[in-house]
Amino acid sequence: MTLSEAAQILGVTPRQAQRLAASGELGHTRRVGRTVVVAPAAVYRAQNNGTTSRGRPALPGTAWAALRLLSGGAAHGRREEHLAARLVTMSPIQIARFTRRRARITQMRVISRRAQRDLSDTITAAGLHPTGLMSPLITDWGLAGGRSEDVIDGYLYLGSDRTLRDLGLREEPGGRISLRILDEPLGSLPSAAVALDLMESMDSRARTVGRERLAQMIAVL
Repeated sequence: MTLSEAAQILGVTPRQAQRLAASGELGHTRRVGRTVVVAPAAVYRAQNNGTTSRGRPALPGTAWAALRLLSGGAAHGRREEHLAARLVTMSPIQIARFTRRRARITQMRVISRRAQRDLSDTITAAGLHPTGLMSPLITDWGLAGGRSEDVIDGYLYLGSDRTLRDLGLREEPGGRISLRILDEPLGSLPSAAVALDLMESMDSRARTVGRERLAQMIAVL
């Protein structure tokens, strides 16, 4: 997808789309001749996570604190109490905007046939937290899950001593493996993160379920 096409989908000017691409908001970009192209999935994700709406995104630590609170966690200290009070006033799209820097999303593909065969075991052993249509929560939420051979989507902490290539993966726009790279280790994945990731899906039913679940979490906060 060209940047001009992305601008039309996002409802921004071509220059604004260029700035979004330059800042990494539209994922990996590449040039085909003189044309800059981006992955359609990254554009639709930006459309659904509040990238073009107003408001400054939180730092990763604050974003994860917000998601823990939305998922039923208790507020620890005055700072988190203030954060909870702020979250109550937000809409699902505003929370999507606020927490969108919780991880760096990259599309991947396997390097070899051997890596493909061992992929599920490899990423599970690496500590992948399944999300979106790969999350075990979604069957309780009325959605059909994605089998591991169809889709891989999850959060992963690599640390300083491990690379994606160590897992048999390399970055490729449009790859079927979506990894959300974390700055810090994650104990357990808050259900609010799964709801947000569903909101960013290209599947309209998944987006609706994610938005409804997040709205319910806000209501009971």
